[in-house]
Amino acid sequence: MNVRSNINQEILGFKIYNGNCSDLINQCYKSNTAKTITTLNIHSFIEQRKDNKFRNSLKKSDWILPDGVGIVVAAKILHKITILKISGFDIFLEAMKSANKGHKKVMFFGSTTSVLEMIEKKIQLDYPNVSFKTFSPDFKSEFNEKDFKHFSEEINNFSPDFLFLGLTAPKQEKLAQALKNKVNVKAIFCIGAVFDFYSNNIRRPSSFWIDNNLEWFGRLLANPSKLLPRLLSIPLFFFILFKKYFKMKLIKK
Repeated sequence: MNVRSNINQEILGFKIYNGNCSDLINQCYKSNTAKTITTLNIHSFIEQRKDNKFRNSLKKSDWILPDGVGIVVAAKILHKITILKISGFDIFLEAMKSANKGHKKVMFFGSTTSVLEMIEKKIQLDYPNVSFKTFSPDFKSEFNEKDFKHFSEEINNFSPDFLFLGLTAPKQEKLAQALKNKVNVKAIFCIGAVFDFYSNNIRRPSSFWIDNNLEWFGRLLANPSKLLPRLLSIPLFFFILFKKYFKMKLIKK
C-alpha cells in the first residue's frame, strides 16, 4: 500500500491531509499565524454542497482531516492511494498529549456549561501540566461581528496555544475562519462531538466499531433519532463518487 505523509491530497475538490497527527501538531507549533484544522466525512461533504459559506470555510482550512471511511474509500477509488483516517478525537488526543508534555495552554470553546465542567475535571486528572480555560457562548444559529469581537477578546485574554471549537458543523468551521486573523493562537481545531465524548456526556462507540471504520454506525445504533437522517447522505455520496470515477475513466480514454 502506498501511504504518503505530510502532504495534502486533492479528493472530490478538497485538499485532504494525508499524514499523521504528530506531524500536524508539530507544524502548528512552527507557524507564526493561527492554523485551522477541520474534518470531512460523508455527511459534511453532502452538507457543504448546499451551503456555500460552509464549503468556503472548509476550503480555506489549512488542513482538512479525513474523518470517515467514505473519504478513505474515495482516495482509493479515485487516486489509488491509501490515506490515514484521522478523527477529531484522534487529533484532540495528540494535541493534548503534546500540550501536556510542553506545559502549554488550551481553550475549550463551545458546548454547555455542564459539559465544560466535566471536561475541566477530566483535564486536571489526565493532563495536569496543561493550563486551560473554558467558554460557553450563548446559543445562536449564526454569530455576528459583535460576537466575533467579544469571542476574540475572551480568547486573546487567555492566549492559548490551541483553541478547540465544539459547536458542531457547519457553525464551528465558519467561526474558525472568522476568528483566524483575530486571535493569538497556534491552531484552531474544529472537533464537534469530541467535547461530548471526552466529557463522557455521550459514550463513544467501542474500539470494535472504530477499528473497523464503522464508528458512524456505532453512533447510529446508540442514538438513532439524531443520526438516522445522516444515512441519507451515504447513497448520495457514493453516487457522486462513482459518477466522478467513471467521468475520470472516460477522460483517460
